[in-house]
Amino acid sequence: MNITKKVHFKVYKVLSGYFMPNFGAYKEARERIGLSVQRKCFWCGKPFKNDDKIRLVTVRGGNKLFCTSCATQAEEQLKKESEASE
Repeated sequence: MNITKKVHFKVYKVLSGYFMPNFGAYKEARERIGLSVQRKCFWCGKPFKNDDKIRLVTVRGGNKLFCTSCATQAEEQLKKESEASE
């Protein structure tokens, strides 16, 4: 049996620019000090490769890693919501 779980989350901020040079550098830094590593995009679930560029996004519950395309989509959605509320 397969169960599909849909999760809604509020994006508060998309940090500009890339987070760390690439995913490999991020992973190495976290593992070196014994911290867990988020190994896939929080939004689409695409697994990161060592040379992938990653973006940091603030959502309810903390900071999460997004792939570049998902971060761009989140940024555009935030911009639209901001313009609509003005």
